[in-house]
Amino acid sequence: MKKFGIRTTGLEYIFETIISNYILKNNFKENFIFLEVGSAGCVSMKSFYEIVKETIKHEDWSIQGLDLCEGWSLDWKDINSFDGLTIFKEEELIREGNLNSTLNLTDKPREWVAETFAENSIDICFIDGCHGSKCVYKDFKTVESKIKNGGIVMFHDSGMAEMGTDWQACCSEYINVRKGIHDAGLLNASENTDWQPLADIVGSRVHGLDGNGLFITQKK
Repeated sequence: MKKFGIRTTGLEYIFETIISNYILKNNFKENFIFLEVGSAGCVSMKSFYEIVKETIKHEDWSIQGLDLCEGWSLDWKDINSFDGLTIFKEEELIREGNLNSTLNLTDKPREWVAETFAENSIDICFIDGCHGSKCVYKDFKTVESKIKNGGIVMFHDSGMAEMGTDWQACCSEYINVRKGIHDAGLLNASENTDWQPLADIVGSRVHGLDGNGLFITQKK
């Protein structure tokens, strides 16, 4: 079983199924883009990379990771164990690998997304940055127009069980991902008619493990 990042225990099969099924259903011949917002040690990113590499049948694809230059969860031991990973810091190349897997470090992440990706260009986005409600909302609104019709956005740490845990200094509140999703109108298909909820998965922490929830929505 592939290893994913912090508090993802129990989500391994979901991640693999969502990504591989999306690729197979759409029969991609070119230009598949996966964006992870909040890459930390790139543990999840490495597994996302492996899933896509095993599933897709051409070379025109990329896994793009995004984090702050001095992000608190950056783990360089894990990052450096990702063979072939290309790393840019404020758009300056600091490690050359392959362009199928790129970590982008910037102190203006939303501006970077806005400038880097064309409208309707991203297939799957995994939002796992600051878990305060304001950041979750802003991260989604930044990527919303960049997602292809039929594309998918996944929000980590979205379950009720983790709300109010772990202080998020950026937003000066505890984990409140669910409010950010709610404010974007994604919990109910009638509120944001451009998006359709696909799954609202309870984290394994309710069974005594360490996994947090996952909310998945799809652009119509």
